[in-house]
Amino acid sequence: MPSAPEPVLAGRVLDGKYALQGNLGGGRFGQVYRATHIALQKPVAVKVLHAGDELAARDFEQFRLEAEALGRLSHPNIVSVIDFGVDMRGAGTPYLVMELVEGETLEAIGARRGAIDLNEAAPWLRGVAAALDHAHALGVAHGDLTARNVLVVGSGADATVKVIDFGLARVARLESAPAPSEAAAPGLPARFEGTPEYASPERLRGEPPSAASDIYAFSVLAYRLLTGRHPFEGATAGVIHAQLTTLPPAPSALAGPLPGAVDAALLRSLSKRAADRPRTASEVAGALGAAAREAARARWRRREGPRRALLALALALGLVVAGPWVSSLAWVQRLEGATEDLRFALHRPVPPDPRLLLVAIDEASLAGDPRPLSLRGDEFAVPLARALSQGAAVVALDLLLPEAWASSGAFGDLLLEHAPRVVLAMASDGNEVVGPEAVDGLVAGALGPEATSRLFGSVMQFPSADGTVRRASTAVVDRIGGLRPTLAGRVIDIVGASADAAAAASPGEFLVDYTVDAQAIGRLNWAMFAGHAREGRRFDGRIILVGAEFTGSGDRHRVPLPGRLPGAISGLALQGAVVNTLLAGRPLTAASAGRTWPAVGLWLIGIALPWLWFRRLAPIVLVATGIALTGCGAAVAAFFGRVVVMMAAPLLLGLVAVAAAAVLRAWLPAPPE
Repeated sequence: MPSAPEPVLAGRVLDGKYALQGNLGGGRFGQVYRATHIALQKPVAVKVLHAGDELAARDFEQFRLEAEALGRLSHPNIVSVIDFGVDMRGAGTPYLVMELVEGETLEAIGARRGAIDLNEAAPWLRGVAAALDHAHALGVAHGDLTARNVLVVGSGADATVKVIDFGLARVARLESAPAPSEAAAPGLPARFEGTPEYASPERLRGEPPSAASDIYAFSVLAYRLLTGRHPFEGATAGVIHAQLTTLPPAPSALAGPLPGAVDAALLRSLSKRAADRPRTASEVAGALGAAAREAARARWRRREGPRRALLALALALGLVVAGPWVSSLAWVQRLEGATEDLRFALHRPVPPDPRLLLVAIDEASLAGDPRPLSLRGDEFAVPLARALSQGAAVVALDLLLPEAWASSGAFGDLLLEHAPRVVLAMASDGNEVVGPEAVDGLVAGALGPEATSRLFGSVMQFPSADGTVRRASTAVVDRIGGLRPTLAGRVIDIVGASADAAAAASPGEFLVDYTVDAQAIGRLNWAMFAGHAREGRRFDGRIILVGAEFTGSGDRHRVPLPGRLPGAISGLALQGAVVNTLLAGRPLTAASAGRTWPAVGLWLIGIALPWLWFRRLAPIVLVATGIALTGCGAAVAAFFGRVVVMMAAPLLLGLVAVAAAAVLRAWLPAPPE
C-alpha cells in the first residue's frame, strides 16, 4: 500500500487491547494501522475513524454498518474481520480489526506496469469475482470497488487477491434492488460515496450500492487492468457525463493483443442499464478466463504446432529409415507371417479353380504291387498318356523321377507324343540338378534341347523365417544366373497358351493365396485315376498334378493355418494351392517398399503427434488408437484387394513412436488447459 504520514495515534494502545504501530494507509473514513493484539501477541490491521469533534453521527453509523457487514463475510479473497468496537476515551474512536495482509494494490501494479497480460490478470479477476459473489449472496454490496481496494498477495503462481475496505458496503436486499430509472435526470447526488471512474450510471443518479453496481465497478477494474486505463478518464465532470451517456471504447482498440471475446464480455457488463449486465461477477470473470485460455491456446498452437509437427516428422523419418532393418529381423518376420495368417483366417473361403485335379500316389495305390516306384515307369506313363489323349490340358508330375524311368518305353512315348503338355519336376541343391536324368538321351535328342528344357519346372519352395511356406515364384535363378521356370510357372505357361486361362504372373515372387479352400480342390488317388483313364473317361481341360502322399515320402510342408488347412500339407497339395493362385489371374502381391514405407511414415506421424499435441490422456488414446486401427484396417482392406501390406514391423515401430513421443512430451511445455 502507499505510505502515509505517521499519525499521532501511532504508539497508542487502542481500547486497552491493540498497540498501534506504523500507518498502512488511509481512506475517507480513517486510517489503517499495523497493530499488535496485546493479549495474543498477534499482528493485526486496525482501521480507525478520523478523530475530531466534528465527526458526524452518520459516519459512526456508517462505520458500524461496515463492521457488521464484514463480520458476516468469510471468504479466502476477502480480508476477514477479527473484531470491532469503540475506544470510549475522549469523544470515542470507532475501530475495526482485520487480518494483517501484506501485498501490493492493483492500482499500484497498474501504475507501475501499465496493461497487464490477460493470462496473468485472469486469476486475479476470478478471485475478486468470487469475493463479490460471496458478499452478494449474503446481501452485502461493496459499494466502492476500485483497483486500490484489491491487494495482490504473493507472487507468480502462488499469488492471490484480497478485497479490502468494504467501507461503503450496505446491508441490502439485492434481489429486490430497484432498477434504475431511465427518465432520471443525469447529475451527481449531493452526497456521492464512491469513485466516479468506477461508478455505474445508477449510482451516479443516487441509487444505493447493489450487485449490479459492483459488477459494473468490477468490469471497470478489469478494463483498467487489461488496457492500462479506465473506460473514461479526465476531469470529474467529464467522467460522470461519460459514465451516464457514452459507450466506452472496445478494450481491444486500446490493447491490440486482446481477443474479441474480451470486448464482448466487458462491453456487456458496462451496459448503462443494470438489467442488461450479467447477474454475477463470476460470469464476467468466466468469460474473461475463457478468453485468456483460448488466447493462451492460440499462442501455444502458433509456437508449438510447427515444432511438434517437425518432431513427429523427424521421429517418423528415423523410424522409417530403421524400418527395413527391423523388418529383416527373423522374429519380426515370424510375427509378420502370423499377421498374414490372421488375414487369411479372416477372409471368407474362395472356391478353387474347377479345372484343377490332384492325383495322389498313396499307400492304397501302391498296395497291389510291391515293386519300387523306380521300376514302374510304364505303369505310370500309360494312364497319363491316356488322360492327355482324353482332353487333359496339362499333366505335371510333382515327383523327382528316378533315372530308371529313362529306360521306360511308355514314358518315352509319353514325352515324344505329348511333350508340350507335360511338366516334370527338377530340383537343385546348388551343385547338382536332379530330375533331367529320367529322360532318355534319344528322346531328348528327338525333342531337341529347347523342347527338352521346357519339360522341366523347379520344385523349390520358399519357406519364411518360421518354416511356413507363404510365398512361391514363377521362376528361380539357376547356377549361372539365368531364370528357370518353376513347376507351377510352367503349368501356367501351358494353360495360358492353350486354354485362354488368366494371364500368368510375371516371373518373380508372389504370395500363395490360402484364402482358397484347398480342401475343395478336385482329388483322386492314383488307383482311381488310372481306372478312370482305362475306362476312357474324359479329362477335358483338366490340369492334372501328380504327387506322392504315401508315408515316408518326406514331401510335407508347413503352411498357414487359417482354419481350412492342416498345419502341414503334402507337396502335391501345396503345388495345387500355388497353381490355383496363378490361375486366379490376380495373385496376391506384396506392396512395394517404395510405396509402403512413405505410407508407414505418415501413419507414424499420425500416431506420435497426439502424444505431443493433446494435454489429456483420453483424447491422446482416442486419436492415436483411431489412427492405429485405421492403418490396420487399411492393411486388411488391401489384403482383400489382393495386396499384402506388411503389418508387424509398422506396428512395432508404432509402439516405439508412442514411447518416444511420450518421453518427448515430458520435456516439452504442456499445452494450456
